[in-house]
Amino acid sequence: WKHREEAWPHLGDAGTIDIKVSGVNIGLTVDVGMDDEGEPHVKSHGCSFSEDKIKVEFHGHLSKYYFYNMFNHATASAVKAALNDQLCPLISRELNGDINSILSSLDLTTNIDSFCYIN
Repeated sequence: WKHREEAWPHLGDAGTIDIKVSGVNIGLTVDVGMDDEGEPHVKSHGCSFSEDKIKVEFHGHLSKYYFYNMFNHATASAVKAALNDQLCPLISRELNGDINSILSSLDLTTNIDSFCYIN
């Protein structure tokens, strides 16, 4: 991150931020079945996300004076909200789209001998 105040006294600083998320739990309900053409199909519904702790630590010139670290809780809350808003829809979208396209490309017929096969 980098910041420079445009107005006088033109204060600025730059640094990094460490974000550690621990104790992540994702719950996902998936229906596995067949579509109208008899192909395997999965559909996700009902997703939940939780975490035990989000730790935020700023590094920069002013952070040694604990200035930026006053905002740790607000930053952690913003990270938590972003994870809650984006993670489950992303997982569901990938599962419902990509997995089904992979499943539809699988060969579901197995030959038993030259005259018989299982579908």
